[in-house]
Amino acid sequence: MAQGTSDGDLAALLNPRSPSPQEVVVPAVVPTPSPTPLPTPVNDDQATFPEILGGAMAPTEPSSLAKRYLSPEGDSLRLKFRGVATTAYTAQPISSFGAVSFGCGMGYVSSNFTSAYVGVGRAMFNMGFSCGQCIRLQCDDESCKHVGKKVDAQIIDSCGNCPGADISIANPLFQTLTGRLPSPKPNALISWEFIDCAPRLSGSIKMLVKPGGSIYYQAFNFANSIDVIRGVEMNGFLLDHGEDNYWAWNPRSPINPAGPFRLAILGSAGQVLRVELPVLRSLDLGVQFVRHN
Repeated sequence: MAQGTSDGDLAALLNPRSPSPQEVVVPAVVPTPSPTPLPTPVNDDQATFPEILGGAMAPTEPSSLAKRYLSPEGDSLRLKFRGVATTAYTAQPISSFGAVSFGCGMGYVSSNFTSAYVGVGRAMFNMGFSCGQCIRLQCDDESCKHVGKKVDAQIIDSCGNCPGADISIANPLFQTLTGRLPSPKPNALISWEFIDCAPRLSGSIKMLVKPGGSIYYQAFNFANSIDVIRGVEMNGFLLDHGEDNYWAWNPRSPINPAGPFRLAILGSAGQVLRVELPVLRSLDLGVQFVRHN
């Protein structure tokens, strides 16, 4: 791992094809030393991915609009990725701190997405870099009350039973999208695409420190970023991103718990955010990437 990198070195090492970093954003907000409790993981036996059930709706004659979407000519009406959405998770919305145990390990979910979240399969998970990204879903199934209806959601989980562009979908989101209950048919044909999170997220980036760290190893998860995070540096060391969406810090020497800790976060647009942390703990970083029109 490299020490003492400049903004240009950080961007080049972590994302060679990304644009050169823009001027460093240095917010005035510095985390207070008062203790902040770790988000409490939700251990819910229902937070698993059931296999697609075999129940079928009573046969109905598809509407003319549904026929258009499901016909070869209607293919152009669908969004970029096409698959099946299958209900999973609990029937109620999660809390903003209720996604820690999901595949993305996110310590915070915006209130805009506590009812509107999905999990994606390995092909779309992108080694965890899809975590936190926003998507637009479209209902293309003839069982949908309004075929072609679009709803926005956030990726906060992985789905082991989802091939291709199939997704697992929160129950409240499924009902909003399809206009019907999941029973007896808990799945629907959908299409979807990635969209910009900036208009849909507010506030600053949240950092979750992974439990179980030591003076030789720490790991961090970042949530509520309007930009995809492409690289993280702590005290001059480049961190390794894992499929669990945590950034691992394995320095050559023991970590001094007294701090301070100099954190740098590289976004996909080339911006670098820098924050000095007095201690390593889960907190609101008080910084956010800036969109330039």
